[in-house]
Amino acid sequence: MVPHYGPRDGADDEVPMVVIGPPGVVVIEPRDEAGEVVCREDDWYRLRKFGVGRRFHGPSPSQRARRNAARVRGDIAVDSSRTSVEGIVVFTSAHLADVSSSSVPALEGLPAIVDRLVGSPAEPFHVAV
Repeated sequence: MVPHYGPRDGADDEVPMVVIGPPGVVVIEPRDEAGEVVCREDDWYRLRKFGVGRRFHGPSPSQRARRNAARVRGDIAVDSSRTSVEGIVVFTSAHLADVSSSSVPALEGLPAIVDRLVGSPAEPFHVAV
């Protein structure tokens, strides 16, 4: 596991976490959000008592995970089409309500990412514990 990986593309922002293992390379975008969250058209929102609340500040976590995965793939791939690099968003304390329109897998809680890295989940995408 490599925390705070700095890709060689010259950008100032670092990739939060990269895990290199037998199943491939996983780029993790951790988010510490409170409450229940939902993804609509690849934008993330906090759910409020009466429906969808405010959109997350800054870039979408799933778009950021996808971009960071592409940056890491560019660094490590001899043949980028054959190197498995996957971006995942992990919500460390939020609960997932609906992630059907996320462009990357979204997991709820750190145990879910451990299960994802150690074994193969029953549903390969949008797993919630």
